[in-house]
Amino acid sequence: QQKSNQPLLTFTGIDLLVFRAARDASANTIADTFVRGGRTMAAMEQSVESESEKPLSITAESSELDQGIGCLSKDVLARVFGFLDLATLLQVSQVCTSWRQVVVTHDTQLFAPLIEVDFAIEWQLEAQEQYHFSDTRLEGLSAVDHDVEPRPVFQEVKRLFLLRRAWQQGLYHVQKVHVSDTVTTLCFHASYLFVTTDDGTLHKVNPETKCIVYEACVVDDGSVVKSHALNQLPFILLVSTSHKVYVIQTETMSVCSVFQHFGTCALVITTSESAIAIGDDSGNVHVWQFFHDQDRLWTSEPTTYTQHTDELVFLEFVHEHLLSASWDGRLKLLDPNGREVFDVAAHEAGVQCCCKLAESNQAQPVPAHLRLETMAFITGGSDCIVNVWQGLHGTQIASLDRHTAEVYCVAANSEVIASGSADSQILLWDTVSFQCLFELSNHVGIVRTLQFCGNRLVSAGDRRRLNVWDWRKGALFHTAHKQPAMILDLVVGAKFIASTSPDSASSIVLLVYG
Repeated sequence: QQKSNQPLLTFTGIDLLVFRAARDASANTIADTFVRGGRTMAAMEQSVESESEKPLSITAESSELDQGIGCLSKDVLARVFGFLDLATLLQVSQVCTSWRQVVVTHDTQLFAPLIEVDFAIEWQLEAQEQYHFSDTRLEGLSAVDHDVEPRPVFQEVKRLFLLRRAWQQGLYHVQKVHVSDTVTTLCFHASYLFVTTDDGTLHKVNPETKCIVYEACVVDDGSVVKSHALNQLPFILLVSTSHKVYVIQTETMSVCSVFQHFGTCALVITTSESAIAIGDDSGNVHVWQFFHDQDRLWTSEPTTYTQHTDELVFLEFVHEHLLSASWDGRLKLLDPNGREVFDVAAHEAGVQCCCKLAESNQAQPVPAHLRLETMAFITGGSDCIVNVWQGLHGTQIASLDRHTAEVYCVAANSEVIASGSADSQILLWDTVSFQCLFELSNHVGIVRTLQFCGNRLVSAGDRRRLNVWDWRKGALFHTAHKQPAMILDLVVGAKFIASTSPDSASSIVLLVYG
């Protein structure tokens, strides 16, 4: 680049940035710098007011750089760079060695507001693993585990920037991972993808290397119909067709305990910090309290609640309360003692899907006793309607009725609600006004699953399509992959998408980005 003498970077209004930095710093040495460079502060003010001034092109051999901005101290340069956006800031770091040193030295100061805006979700997804601190914002870097040497903030931000660009531009590579038999479930836990097959084998796959790290036959009677990871604990649960629940220690890949569930067919499973709940096709919910150490997990005798008259489609713990939805059209909430908090008729023709509206990142956390009052739940039904419910009384606050066919899936974050339907449409709704923001159309057939991941929305369904959207702009990033038939199961991570299809029964397809 130095030999070609081509502009590495072109600033428009760079004088304005330097002038602001000089004014804010209130340092006479800065004014002296410009005087030595042949530019007085009066000349700077005149330069700022002139909108027609030619932009400054900076090259490796630019005399303007040496006489003007190149004479500034590192602290002043850091203040100037603080006005730049993320893409320009990374580009600035490649202009010359001294500028790169400024960016790397002041990385926390420069990148903190940018991470807060651009990388909030990606940072949260990977901060626990990379930096081992509880608060996922940058101030948490002071609480780094001493046994783990963190990478510089600058390098991590650059890596996340390139990863996001790879998602946006569809820069990924596809890898098939072949397993022993027909894939039955996919589950992501602690940076690994756990795949169960019809012969009872559990495969531990590293998405980074796209290799099977370990495999073991853990279910000897029947096949696995549901798998579920216990957050923050080294265990996953496998529910088999033989009415047993196998608890697997993920590090040793061994069965540490087995307990019986009494439903006819387990359809949904969820966990809290101390309880496991399984819903079956008879409308019953079975709840176990559990205790554990690092290697084992024990369960109490189950408590059974006759919640619904038809099979369950949704079950989740919400602040120690248990929320359930069913084909009988009811949405119910139980308190920790099993008492009914509310029971509402959510949809006349049956509830097809349900989700919880993500809590917004508020400056001050909501007190625990008020969280349920502000919590919202979204349901989609066979009546083509998406309903929104709130609070301990299950008050309906919105009814969204722009779909023309059954609603098969809903997903939500703190800003938007996404709904997918048999009309092949995905609708995005504002969580405050409940106005329809975007109609996304790139599917053929039923949209069966929606998952948010950062600024991305991944959708899949019939007729092979797996789409990646920018939900903030309502635009299609790209159609990531086309399976031979409809996609049965889908797992979305910060760097990859894993999917399985009936026409590729004994393999999973990994799309690894970046």
